[in-house]
Amino acid sequence: MNIEICKASDSNISELNILNPIGEEIWKSEFFDSRKQPSFVFAARIDSRFLGVEGYVSYQLVKSKCTFESHRSERTIVLPELRGQGVFNKLIDSCHNESMLHNSICCWGATSALKPFEKAGFQSFTKWRSYYFIPLGKGFKKWRFKHFYELITQARLFYKKRNFDDFLKLGSGLADLLLVLKKKTNWTYHQIDFTSYQSSYLVLLESTQSTFNDFAMNSSKNLFEWLQDRGIQLECIEVKNEFNEVIAILAYRRTDYAFILEDWVIGLNIKFSDIVVAFRSYLKVSDNSSINSLIVSLNNKNEYHNWMCKSMSKWRIKSPNVGSFVIKNGIKNIDIKDLRINPIWLEL
Repeated sequence: MNIEICKASDSNISELNILNPIGEEIWKSEFFDSRKQPSFVFAARIDSRFLGVEGYVSYQLVKSKCTFESHRSERTIVLPELRGQGVFNKLIDSCHNESMLHNSICCWGATSALKPFEKAGFQSFTKWRSYYFIPLGKGFKKWRFKHFYELITQARLFYKKRNFDDFLKLGSGLADLLLVLKKKTNWTYHQIDFTSYQSSYLVLLESTQSTFNDFAMNSSKNLFEWLQDRGIQLECIEVKNEFNEVIAILAYRRTDYAFILEDWVIGLNIKFSDIVVAFRSYLKVSDNSSINSLIVSLNNKNEYHNWMCKSMSKWRIKSPNVGSFVIKNGIKNIDIKDLRINPIWLEL
């Protein structure tokens, strides 16, 4: 068979969607949106038929005031009839060579298919992430029969389907059973827009990276608006101390069962448990829902995230270490410990 590896363009969206029917708008948003450049897709085809594809989505990272290009591996698929012929490696090589033209420091991604990526030159990491389910104290639930029954049902759903949402719902339900000790703070808090978030984020980030020398996401207005257009609704708040100094910023989204912390920077010498107190106080005046838990996931190999973990309250539920992650180096040698992987990295 004469297999051709070619770079796809926006004129190929319909063919890409036939191969992987996620929707033509999604293909356009991930790879051909002007806010996410340089992103690209390479396809393996025989004649005019696409039989394999690998995509690299652009994500800018920040370290010590400098911005770096990186790419996330996405929408990988090779049909069975082409497997075992080195097609996946050729697709990766084509994407990697293209990324090097843009001085990409690395390609990364979350995947359970570790072996093909390892053969294509990626480092793999397992059990790199932990989830923390933190009660907000909006309605401490005792061991009532109804709630206990709901938890048992949720546990059965999770163990039967192994669905990620069921996992989050189960953890949130367990956190509902924890007592929250009443605590107050003199800090102030208010909602901010994406532009204000970006400017405060970069200032706080610089202060933390002077101690923790890692790469963080460039959480820009463009990125947040791109995610919003894809249905990921983020809300941002700013926390100030008694001297009117910004000490933390948080970006979160709400589900029907929990608030999920997607992105944040917390200043040094600030306890995360105290930030939760401020967040709880903010919700008391801004949210009338019955949502009673906050979900945070941390890269347990990253020093900044481990520092955060140590300042958490003991009143929370911690998941086992989970997740698989891959990295292929570009112009820099990158290890997973070098990446401050907030959940926003993995939202699509």
